[in-house]
Amino acid sequence: MKNTFEAEDLRNLNYAPFSEPLPGAIEPANSQSEIALPKESLDNTLLDQFLAAVKWVFLFLPGAAAIHFIMLGFALLYFYDNWSFGLIGASMGIFIFSVFMTMQGIGKLSDLRYLRVPASLFAAAGLAAIIYSILIIFVPGDFFGLYAQLAFPLTVFIGYMVKRDTDKKLNLTKPPLSS
Repeated sequence: MKNTFEAEDLRNLNYAPFSEPLPGAIEPANSQSEIALPKESLDNTLLDQFLAAVKWVFLFLPGAAAIHFIMLGFALLYFYDNWSFGLIGASMGIFIFSVFMTMQGIGKLSDLRYLRVPASLFAAAGLAAIIYSILIIFVPGDFFGLYAQLAFPLTVFIGYMVKRDTDKKLNLTKPPLSS
């Protein structure tokens, strides 16, 4: 007959640290009790607000500017009658990178419903390019730089409003806290 040896003595608590439930065991998922979170976890702290501002300034705005100037650049290509397929392909590469930047800037890279924001930036900048193409017929002179600077805040505003509307549709806005 074969001799069997216990590898560990389960009656000794040194070998079985998890044999008893831990204090404050986890409740079942279907329990109706509410979890009391500290107030700091509900509010945006100063560092969270600072991070959101940094992402807005260094990611969203440059991405929106790239989309805006790509679309206005297409208006210039039409004006100067010089369509280059290499330039169009390169613009699409820059456009994809700027979409990535805007999605990182709003902090919703994994949620594809927020692709509405870069699409709205693209549409608003395309509309600005069409308006510029019409204006250059009636207004003598070259005011492209001034027009691009004046139309950019409107493009960013439209993108922000679409982000805000998407947040409302997905119920991601925070309810006001009661003290």
